[in-house]
Amino acid sequence: MGANLIDSELREFLERGLVCVIGTRSADLRPDWAHGVGVRFTKNRCVVFIEQSTAARSLINLRDNGMIALTICEPATHRTIQLKGRNTKLRELTQAEQRLAQRLANSARHAVIEVGIAPRVAAGWNYSNLIAAEFELTGVFDATPGPNAGAEVA
Repeated sequence: MGANLIDSELREFLERGLVCVIGTRSADLRPDWAHGVGVRFTKNRCVVFIEQSTAARSLINLRDNGMIALTICEPATHRTIQLKGRNTKLRELTQAEQRLAQRLANSARHAVIEVGIAPRVAAGWNYSNLIAAEFELTGVFDATPGPNAGAEVA
């Protein structure tokens, strides 16, 4: 499955700058998570920006096995999508990606403030030490609470 299989509405939703969390696992199946900011799609890959200062174990896991689960949520509606992937490659952000990531981080902060998270808490989310994680998309799932949770979207 490639990123080109995501329809334009879903792609627009996912690329808006919503709350992102990445999930990884170690070789002995121990889970870990980290903050992400923003997702972008290329023809055959997805890119998420990960805050390195709080993601040490997740980055080790990604380097070890390349498997990732990225959960993207719109707090105001609880609409949530999970992207699963493999063959993750970590790299530095380009200057354009740095600017984009900061814009998306501000959007995510605003989204949580709208639903009642204290602005001082949201301001404390650090997105200043980012690394890009590019991965091959293997599944897209509805993770919104409700009767369709877990259903494959694409």
